[in-house]
Amino acid sequence: MSKPGDFSFVEDKLLRETYEYDYKVISRLEKWGNLKNHNPNEHFMFSSWGNLQLHPAHSGASHAMSLRCMEQIAKNGWENFVKDKSAKKET
Repeated sequence: MSKPGDFSFVEDKLLRETYEYDYKVISRLEKWGNLKNHNPNEHFMFSSWGNLQLHPAHSGASHAMSLRCMEQIAKNGWENFVKDKSAKKET
């Protein structure tokens, strides 16, 4: 199992880099609690989360997708996130 923030299990290089970058930004800004309490019915794309300066390669859609992954980490824990992504990769 990789340590928290190590997305080496993500095969796509750009996606891996954006996840790693975004994970560090959220950690540095201490936003994990906000993500844990985020209402899953609220969008990330057109919200105040859109102002969070994540990886510069993000489009609006990839920004939202990355935040959904970070939200999963905040709500379910790192180990569950890795298990879930690894299981999906096997199918």
